[in-house]
Amino acid sequence: MSTKKFCLIAGLLVVLALLIAACGTPTPAAKAPEPTKPPAAPTKPPEPTKPPEPTKPVFTPPTDKIGVVTIKPGDPVHIAYWFVVAGPDASLGEDTKRGVEIAIDDKGGKLLDHPIKLSGQDSACNAEGGTAAATKLAADPTIVVAIGSNCSSEAKPGVPILWKAG
Repeated sequence: MSTKKFCLIAGLLVVLALLIAACGTPTPAAKAPEPTKPPAAPTKPPEPTKPPEPTKPVFTPPTDKIGVVTIKPGDPVHIAYWFVVAGPDASLGEDTKRGVEIAIDDKGGKLLDHPIKLSGQDSACNAEGGTAAATKLAADPTIVVAIGSNCSSEAKPGVPILWKAG
């Protein structure tokens, strides 16, 4: 290769290198490091969120034309019987009374988280006994239900008394 050609090629390469250097993408200048920020003040941890209070259903007490028995929490459900539990017909009432006691035992002695209280009156299997037993039960406002009677002779005068009392 001649010196002339060599100089021409070398010159072209230099020009080309200068062109590339002038037209190429500039490399970004190194950024100066940002000054360090002071640490942020400690923040208070967020308060735990409380679950919403459960809404209580609006309670509307029931009404009835003959009355409603209200039982306070912890008070017993008072069930009363009017059976013949003495005299010659006592087996009628004793068997029925025992059936009620078994039913109460089967419920664990409770109804809707209230203890069950059982009381009763001897209705004597006659009109006078039925009237007296029904009158005593009707006078007790804590009685929720009266179970009975065993004999029609005591039921006939006693049922209207209990019905009227509610």
